[in-house]
Amino acid sequence: MENQMTEMFKGKKVLVAGGTGFVGVNLINRLLACGAQVRATLHARPPVLKDNRIEYVNAELTLAQDCAR
Repeated sequence: MENQMTEMFKGKKVLVAGGTGFVGVNLINRLLACGAQVRATLHARPPVLKDNRIEYVNAELTLAQDCAR
């Protein structure tokens, strides 16, 4: 199962909405371990994880223009 997950996400671009929450932080860690390229949204809180492999985007996902970006 572990190898299947790694193969599924290796080199893939993944957006994590809510990248500073409990679930988001743990999901980001797992995705990075699988070799994914991670972009995560920030809204009210600063980033929890400091890693050059994560691209953080300030966004309010209830606003159409932020979602389009």
